[in-house]
Amino acid sequence: MKNNVTPVIEIPTTIDIEAANDPISPQEYEVVKLISEKIVEHSCMQNAIDLVDEVIALNKAHSEPRHLLVIGDPGCGKSTLCDAIADRYGVFDDTFKLGIQRHVGALMVSVPSPVTPRSMAAEMLRAIGVARNLNGTTRELSEELIGHLKRCEVRVVVLDEFQHLLSVGENKPLHTSKQLREVQDWIKSIIVKSGVTFVLIGLPISMALIQSEPQLARRFNRVFRLQSFPYPFDDDPGELGAFADDLLVHAIAKSSQIDGCISFHNNLDYAVRLHAATKGVPSAIK
Repeated sequence: MKNNVTPVIEIPTTIDIEAANDPISPQEYEVVKLISEKIVEHSCMQNAIDLVDEVIALNKAHSEPRHLLVIGDPGCGKSTLCDAIADRYGVFDDTFKLGIQRHVGALMVSVPSPVTPRSMAAEMLRAIGVARNLNGTTRELSEELIGHLKRCEVRVVVLDEFQHLLSVGENKPLHTSKQLREVQDWIKSIIVKSGVTFVLIGLPISMALIQSEPQLARRFNRVFRLQSFPYPFDDDPGELGAFADDLLVHAIAKSSQIDGCISFHNNLDYAVRLHAATKGVPSAIK
């Protein structure tokens, strides 16, 4: 906060539970919000974004498109990747004499739980902007969805929380669940009929959902794993330090509540302590 002393960020070795549960001040909330919303394209995140771009570009030429599965533990950047893809491809409207044409570069959908082919179709239609009640059959909604995907020139469909498919036929082996096979077959059908690139994002267990279905495994032959930052070593705070500094520089530039901070990238001890407190998980660092 503003004062005559250069502020120093102290990282406690123990957590004061009562203090942690106290409501934060409006000034603190402003800083936390700025840091939470900042997308830092560190190397792992940048590699994931580059791979999304590569798959989309290659599918323009492929007669049978190939798609991408992105997995990661909680807090390792899956939601941030979704935000980055949405920012990159975006939604925009073209206005002309007869009306407005909506272009949806990236259709972002969170897989509902529990999931059925009909609920998936309805969720994707809502995400693309269909506001009316969706009371049709699975076939009707699916045909409408495919039409919208083509008319809106969707380049990539991102299905987040893909592990929610495990709620289908719960407690049954993957290869014996009829309900799960129906959802998997529906996803394959939409992929084939729409010709759109799909990116599936979920927890590491999502790999089993792909590998249990040979045709999905063949189509999703690119897999990328988002990971936490490694432990700083050899007098180099590494990307953890750079990541923390990028967040702090952003907060300083956008907020009047901070007028300076220490640099994690130039302080191995602080970087090591930050890793010990967060295990290098990006969301925990934020």
